[in-house]
Amino acid sequence: MRDKERVLLHFQRNTRALLYIYSLKDEPNGVIHRIASMGRAKGVLKSAVEFAKLKVSNIRIDTHEDNKVMQTALSKLGFKRCGIIYLENGDPRIAYQLVV
Repeated sequence: MRDKERVLLHFQRNTRALLYIYSLKDEPNGVIHRIASMGRAKGVLKSAVEFAKLKVSNIRIDTHEDNKVMQTALSKLGFKRCGIIYLENGDPRIAYQLVV
C-alpha cells in the first residue's frame, strides 16, 4: 500500500488583486494562493494548474525569490514572470501568470 501525502491547495477564482499590478491579461482570473506538500508527491503543482485551467483561462501565482524549485516548475508549465508583488506585510514575491 502506498503512503498518502497531504497536499494543500488554495485556489480562488475571479480575483481582482490590487497587488498584481504586472499583468499579461487583465480579465477575470484565478489565483493559486497556497500550494504545499511534504515533497514526496510528484506532479502536485501540475495537477493544481490543470484543475485551475478547467475554471479559468488566466492563472496567477507568486513565489519567494529563494524558491528556485517553484520558479523552475512554473517556467516549465508555461508561466511567465511578470514582476514583483508585495504581500500585505511588505514582503516581496515574484509574480507569474499563465494565459491559456
